[in-house]
Parts: sequence; C-alpha cells; structure tokens
Amino acid sequence: MNLIVAFSQWLASRIGDAVFPNFRPMPPETLVAICVGHSRHIGGKRDGGAVSVGGVSEWTFNRDLAFQIDRILREKGVQSFVIDDYKGSGYTDSMKWLASEIKGKHATLAIELHFNAATGTAKGHEWLFWQTSKGGKALASALRGAYEEAFPLSVNRGIKAKVSGERGGEFLKLTHCPAVICEPFFGDNPGEWQTASSSMTAMAEAMATGITDYLTT
Repeated sequence: MNLIVAFSQWLASRIGDAVFPNFRPMPPETLVAICVGHSRHIGGKRDGGAVSVGGVSEWTFNRDLAFQIDRILREKGVQSFVIDDYKGSGYTDSMKWLASEIKGKHATLAIELHFNAATGTAKGHEWLFWQTSKGGKALASALRGAYEEAFPLSVNRGIKAKVSGERGGEFLKLTHCPAVICEPFFGDNPGEWQTASSSMTAMAEAMATGITDYLTT
C-alpha cells in the first residue's frame, strides 16, 4: 500500500509539472484549522470581538473570510476546516477547548482570524506567533509575505512573538501545531475598513497563498 501511495504522489507531481509549470504538491496529511476569533459566548451571547466603523463585528467578518480561505485552500489541494463556535466558560477555558479540538481533528497547522482596533488612525497588518515556535514563526513570515505582495500599500507591522499573559498568548501557547493569529487590518480605521470590506476575496487568496507557501518551502 505504501508503494501505491508513493507512486500516486510521484505521478501527481509529474502531471502537475507537465500541465502546470508552477504546480507544487502539498505535503501528505496536511490539515489546516481556520479558527474564527471571538467565537466564544459570554452570558449566552457571542463575544463577537471589536466592531468596525461599518458596524460589522470581527466574528461576522472573519467567519465569511474563513469559509473563503477554506474554499481556496481546497481548490489548491489543501484539506482544511473552519471552527466558528468555541465552547468554554471563559477565555482560558475556550482556548483549552479550541486547542483540544484542533488536536483531536489532527490539524497540522492553525490560524485564528481577527482584525485590530485602536485609535481610529492606526493601520497595517501584523501576524502573531508563540515565542518558541519555529513553525509558528515561519508560518507568520509566509503569511506576512503573501499579504504584503497582495496589498503593497498596507503598512507592514511585521511578525510578533507572543508570551503568556499577552493578547492571544493562550491560543498560540496551547495549540499543538504551528499557529498564527492573523491581524490583517484595523477595523476602526475608515480607510482600512473600506479596503478590507471590498477586498475580502483578495484577502482570502493572500492568506491561502501564505499557507501554501509555508507548506511548500
């Protein structure tokens, strides 16, 4: 059976090279978890996260974005799934539940989608990873690079290492596989919101490209 699998993978790569010169076979058993930030419930109501100047919450925007990334990854031959409803009575409980869910589904990498909000004038994209995770750092770098290429006018705030106690730290720490929190824009900045809300498909394409770049580098 192993010989059959190996031959099938070799044949697929040869066909890909012949038909699509830029074809890059994905590593076997790859499975991407696409998590929608602020999917937990507080007092029976969804957290939702920050609200953009357009009145759209992080959860609402990023849920739509997540399913677009999921679709694009599958078209690229990468298996993925979306988690848009977290269990748990608080943030830490929810992150423990999420980490268990990601591990139980045998994901090989994970992203969590957010957008920033601050002063109304802050702008740019940033990508957060756990401080000791080499895979997380590499994934963050790939996502940043792909996003910068797709949105060259957006301010590159870089990749940022996180530790316990910092925003997003528990998700990045508890996840068993390379993980990144994606913060591609500031929802309270009118200009950034206009770009994001009119360019969701391009944003999804950039993030999917970042993931495939990571997988094939």
